[in-house]
Amino acid sequence: GLGDVYKRQGVSLYRIMIAPDKGTIYPEYLPNWAKPAKPSATDALVSCAKSRGIIDLRSALWHAKNEAATMLYYKTDTHWNSLGAAYAYSTFMSQLLLEEPALRWEPEAAFRVNRVDPRQGGDLARFLRLEAILTDDEPVVSVLTSPTIETTHYDLESGKEISSDEVAATRSSETVIRAVSPRARNKKRVLWLRDSFGLALAPFLAATFTETIEIHWSEALRSHGKRLVELVDSWDPDYVIVTVVERDALSGALAQYPVGDRN
Repeated sequence: GLGDVYKRQGVSLYRIMIAPDKGTIYPEYLPNWAKPAKPSATDALVSCAKSRGIIDLRSALWHAKNEAATMLYYKTDTHWNSLGAAYAYSTFMSQLLLEEPALRWEPEAAFRVNRVDPRQGGDLARFLRLEAILTDDEPVVSVLTSPTIETTHYDLESGKEISSDEVAATRSSETVIRAVSPRARNKKRVLWLRDSFGLALAPFLAATFTETIEIHWSEALRSHGKRLVELVDSWDPDYVIVTVVERDALSGALAQYPVGDRN
């Protein structure tokens, strides 16, 4: 499997975290014709790939939505918010601790909602051209068990520092970002292939690992993973982590062997 491919390159751990579709966690808000089929394609994927490094977050988020005072996904957007990302990341790290017990991470819910701020409507509102009219809630989540984590972001290719105001826009581009957090819990280097669901996860990775290289998975895997191979060879990560939304989890690109290592 791909995990073996990475191990041959010195990567000690390879995991895929599947970010559930909003409709999977909140099917009660969907019309009957749009509700996910049971069993779903994701059920089949998880069942057939239990030993392939896939971490299924659905059960944890189903449980969390019933105990959280705030929704885990935006009302006017297809993405999870910071609270949903917090529950997802806590579950993900708990799974990693089973194989990497030396990692420093508190498996209990180490976060709380400090307050809920208003925000402009998200992508669903933009589809209707109503983002300026429809508003949403932004839960502000703090990690309770660590000091303030200061993270500096760089454009990996140029080495230029990316200002805090530019980070969100840069993550939406094809730029490869290097995030450095000297006070993070673990002195580990992570190559993180993510999509837009990774935006809310980024502060949690920054609090956990001292260095993270992040790139959209589709960009890294283009041309049979040529960019991915280059990053693994040049940066020598300890872990490779993939964050992919459920609706894209069956992409053939995620299952292909990187170019140059198809044995």
